[in-house]
Amino acid sequence: MIHEDPNRIFCLRNGESEDNSYYMNLWTDGHAISIGKQEEMLNSFGKRFQGVVECISVNDANWALTRRLIKSGDKEVLSMNLFTF
Repeated sequence: MIHEDPNRIFCLRNGESEDNSYYMNLWTDGHAISIGKQEEMLNSFGKRFQGVVECISVNDANWALTRRLIKSGDKEVLSMNLFTF
């Protein structure tokens, strides 16, 4: 749990290559609005590949939860952060 204001801009990275992937999700009790997307190079355990970064503005929220899953071959990292007052 991160005791910070959940009303902020979150940038979510998503993409995959042959055996690498990087995925992020966002959930909130507030209003989430996409404010832009762009292609960007992502990094999974030191291996770079093309992906998309989408920035989302969260407003009127009491909480926001982000989930990040990074995979490369048999390696995997899963992390979640809860932003709340």
